[in-house]
Amino acid sequence: MELRDIAVFLVLAEELHFGRTAQRLHLSQGRVSQLIRALEREVGGPLFERSSREVRLTQLGRRFQEGAEIIHNEAGDTLRACRTLASGTGRRLHVGYSSAIGLAFVAELLGAFESAHPGSTVVFNSRGVVAANPLESLMLDDTMDLALMWCPGGGGHHLSSPGLTVGAVIEEDPRAVLVPAGDPLAGRDSIGLDDLVGRRLLDPGLPAASAFREAWAPQVTPTGRRLDYTAEDLAGLIGRSEVEITDVYPLVLAGKGLHFTVASVLDRVPCPGLVAVRIAGMPPGVLVPVWRTSTEDDGIRAFVDVARSLRRGEGRG
Repeated sequence: MELRDIAVFLVLAEELHFGRTAQRLHLSQGRVSQLIRALEREVGGPLFERSSREVRLTQLGRRFQEGAEIIHNEAGDTLRACRTLASGTGRRLHVGYSSAIGLAFVAELLGAFESAHPGSTVVFNSRGVVAANPLESLMLDDTMDLALMWCPGGGGHHLSSPGLTVGAVIEEDPRAVLVPAGDPLAGRDSIGLDDLVGRRLLDPGLPAASAFREAWAPQVTPTGRRLDYTAEDLAGLIGRSEVEITDVYPLVLAGKGLHFTVASVLDRVPCPGLVAVRIAGMPPGVLVPVWRTSTEDDGIRAFVDVARSLRRGEGRG
């Protein structure tokens, strides 16, 4: 049982509505149902009574809620106490990141921060950010101080959410689609979204009605033509909720579908046999830091300043 599962349960116990819970946590409704079903299997019985009209806690659910609130609150109190203690001997930051930013940039950032702030350390975790839904871990995992995430343009405003702060843009990168090297699109300098009509695209698994989803992987082109996505999303195709860019590569190579990304992804995380073709007319992707507003401190601000100082600009390799 993970703190993430407990957090989802507590929000659903408060909302008693799967749709509102999904919207509040930036998850799909199916993902909320999946997490609750897994939790119920682990607990050993139903935590909620579900009908077409309402959702209610069962007696078992009410008992679990009592203990879950204690666990969640104590974990938060312990984390805050440890941060206070650590601040006297040097900050230890836990940073989640999308693996698509590349290990070279991670290593450079680690060295620059620890050089600029002796006594402070950074622990990076690519599994801390779920590629298919970049806000999920940060919203629910109190062990992460901040995350570095790709966002579809707009200065990162698509990641905005109550209780979260989106920092200034670290880098910009043109949008692209990953295709096999032998694909007819691979030889093009750039394409438009209409060139993807009739081609199968990998479904990122983001909530269908979200602005982030439509900006990152649009379902309709600017001319009104519908794009075709795989029936299963990335998590379903790969068999787990945490998706790395290296998990996506074999799917594209095997012809399962093309994948929306940023133009420099193969420079950051190489893969022979794939080509990233730029997409004209889409706003560039932006790399931004995101953290919970309530936990902002000097360490987070210092890290963000160092990250911005390493900015390479559009198309960095």
